[in-house]
Order: sequence, then structure tokens, then C-alpha cells
Amino acid sequence: MTKRGIITCLAGIIGCAGVAQADFSVGGLAGTGVTADISFAYAVTDDSNATITISIHNTTVDSGDTAGAFISAFGFNMPSISGVTIDSFGGDVDDGVVQVVTLLGAPNESGWYGRFDPDEIKTPNAAGFFDYGVMNNSSVDAFITDGIGASPNIIPGETTTFTIAVTGTGLSSLTASSFLSALSVGGSAGAFNFAVRFKGIGPDDDSDLAVTVVPVPSSVILCTLGLGSIGLLQRSKRHSLVRATA
Repeated sequence: MTKRGIITCLAGIIGCAGVAQADFSVGGLAGTGVTADISFAYAVTDDSNATITISIHNTTVDSGDTAGAFISAFGFNMPSISGVTIDSFGGDVDDGVVQVVTLLGAPNESGWYGRFDPDEIKTPNAAGFFDYGVMNNSSVDAFITDGIGASPNIIPGETTTFTIAVTGTGLSSLTASSFLSALSVGGSAGAFNFAVRFKGIGPDDDSDLAVTVVPVPSSVILCTLGLGSIGLLQRSKRHSLVRATA
């Protein structure tokens, strides 16, 4: 779908009810055959506090050319809507759920690292730059480094759940679709709303980036509240132009 088509689609559904949870799948950009199922849920505590819960199931076939393919990172984007600010991500969660921290280089007991750096989370395979990344390495290049990476990771057949505490203002006006309507910027392969990094693929330990193509499946569709959709579209278009002329 072209950007004009996406804009038309979103403009036609402004004002529809947003969704609290979105379920979708991703596939490798490089054609390696890696796949994953994603569940993205957003729950509001109050106008200043909310929680994002992301479950990632590595559905890659653990044999042949895709044997051993594990997930080492994932990324998504922040909504840009008038009246909404996002200050931080991270915080402690209940036992049994992976903990994600906000500050790069500050490890938690799970070994995963979170980085909130709008339009600066660089991904490979021409997918562009994302706003928030979760990685199994504290390096700023952890998302793009090829080859075998350190644990923790998500192996074929395994599901891992991440809970991310969100603080800011106007958070009660957001939904899962608010985040999944926001796109990466500066990617020659297109603009994407979610990316999953695979490493250790097959006998040659190849790497790939699995992404979703906007729009998300129709059962989730890109519904945001009120004029939020317009704000998201303006953000994507503006930042794409900045990257293209940089």
C-alpha cells in the first residue's frame, strides 16, 4: 500500500474506537523464512501511568535453513499526538515477567536492555529508525550487529513476555493502535510499525529483520482516537522528509 493509500485509510476511520490489544505476525525482510507472532497490549492506570505488555512467540521452524534462529531484539514507535507526552519506559513488574529497563547500559535481572531514543534506534535491512528498542546487549549497535549474540534470547517455539511501564501525560487517550500506527522513518525498504531481530539462522548463523507491513491485519486496524491519526500521519511524513534530505 502506498503512503497516500495509508493516509486515505486512516482518514476514513478517524474517530473509531481504538483497540486495547493487537495480535499480528512478522516475517523476515531478507527472505530467510524466520517468523514470529506478536501480541501488543496497552493498559491505562491513570492519565500519567500505563503499561505495555508485549508477548513474542518465535514461530520459526527449528530445522534446515532456519534451524537455531533466535530473537535478540525488537523495536516499535511512539505515537505523536497533541496533548500526549511520554517521559519514560521501564520499572519493576510481577515475578515471571521479563523486566525491561529504560536506560541503555543499566541491566536488570533478566538481562534485557531498553532504549528510548525517538527516531534513533537503527535497524538493518533498510527498515529505518525506530523510537524504542529492547535488546539482549547494552551496546548501542546491538540491534544491527550480525552473527551470534549473547543470551537472553527467544529460541524457536518459545514465547517471552515483556512488561514496560510508561509514564507521561495524556496516556489515557492512547490505545495499542496508537503505537502501532506510528511508523519507522528513513528506511529504503519502507516504513514499519514493529521489527524483530533474528540471529543464528541456519548452519551459516545468518541474521534477518522481521517486520510488519502497514496496515496491521484488518482485525487490529489502525484505529486511533479523534485527531490523533492526523498527528501520527504528520509525524511520519515529516520525519521521512527529514531523513531523505539529510
